[in-house]
Amino acid sequence: MGEYNNEEFNEEQDDMETRLYEKDESDEEVLENKFEPYDEEQQVVKGFFDTYVPKDEQECNIEQFETEFIPKDEKVLKKLSSKEVDKEKEAYSKEKVHNLKDKKLKLDENDSLENQLKNLSLKEYIQEQDKKDLEFKENPNGKLKESEELAEMVCIGLGDGTIPHNKQEYTITLNKSQEPQYAIYVYELMKKTLNKRPRIIEPKKADAIRLSIGRKKIIEGLIDKGHTPGDKKKNQVEVPQWIIGKGEFQKHGLGGLVDTDGSIHIHKHNKTLHISFNNASYPLVEDFKNMCEANDINTVKISPVKGKSTYTTGMESKGEVSKFIDKVKPKKWEHRAKTFGLVLKSISDPKKRVKIEKELHETYTDKRVNYSFEYRDLLKKLCIKHGYDVSNESLIKEIEKMLTYSDNYTGITKEKKKKLNFYAKNIIDDLKKKWMIND
Repeated sequence: MGEYNNEEFNEEQDDMETRLYEKDESDEEVLENKFEPYDEEQQVVKGFFDTYVPKDEQECNIEQFETEFIPKDEKVLKKLSSKEVDKEKEAYSKEKVHNLKDKKLKLDENDSLENQLKNLSLKEYIQEQDKKDLEFKENPNGKLKESEELAEMVCIGLGDGTIPHNKQEYTITLNKSQEPQYAIYVYELMKKTLNKRPRIIEPKKADAIRLSIGRKKIIEGLIDKGHTPGDKKKNQVEVPQWIIGKGEFQKHGLGGLVDTDGSIHIHKHNKTLHISFNNASYPLVEDFKNMCEANDINTVKISPVKGKSTYTTGMESKGEVSKFIDKVKPKKWEHRAKTFGLVLKSISDPKKRVKIEKELHETYTDKRVNYSFEYRDLLKKLCIKHGYDVSNESLIKEIEKMLTYSDNYTGITKEKKKKLNFYAKNIIDDLKKKWMIND
């Protein structure tokens, strides 16, 4: 979503459009199927799959196997006849098929996403879930209907999407380990708004997942709706007028922008939540600010980011942060709320905080809050170890304290305090419903 701790990944994302169509042995999956070279090993798996696997067991898409046939001893392989080599490959392929079947057997429909991703890759999980969508039919005609969902999709593209100059591909690049829930959400949103299943790409050298569509009509449709091809910084992209001109479209557009190039994070020194939006296009940052203020959300002045060629604005006060979350409902908040609750819990006692952070930083040496499931699990275990209550009820109380003005606060009038606390109450009530907590 625009927040990457890995500098190498940032650099890869920045120059992605210039290298997207260059042949790269480490990432041949970037191209559409019809442009891919003939893959002999894939055909071996397919041959086995079609011949030996009963029809009622052929649930898995052959693309999932991504076979890498590596003989145990290359010298021995050279001495084998072609038929013996084929048998070796077939045996390897059979093992791959059954390995995936075994992983699927471990899944429980009611299990959490976190637990299911311990058995499947994110790509495999999305593909498994997609098989259950029996009603979806592809119709990639490029006729994109203006809607709240399309407004969000276009703004997601303005943040983490790209259409290169040759207009052959539309790609959204997201962080795989820190935002798996969002990747799943964007996959479904692309299906709904663009009427086509995106191709799923997991580069080997980056903690990323790419969702890509190469249909010419769809790309033309996106361009028609305001997604400019080429370098977004050079083009100084902006939000299309059809989104700016309608209130509900604005809210969904704001969600798409903050979920990609925005940040929602805790300032530990005063235990407050801040929201910011950063981008290299000044007009886009200006549009973000104007759309916020059109929805009665006050933002700070736009300013350049020190040491970077980007600009930033956002919200820092409790009231404006709560107002943004309640009105816009960004996915970044929804997916990170439990981690925020645990962070607040872990810093509530200064002495315990030092001990918890020391142990946490042994694994996460960059000393930054990480939003992966693994980080959240470790933080939860450390909080329990040091005697904290980490029940949902307890975490929600911490979040409520962070978002709500206390009765003793005198910085604003009682009337305004009551109005702003109304937004915080809506957020807390929503969390209680989602986390299945009764009042």
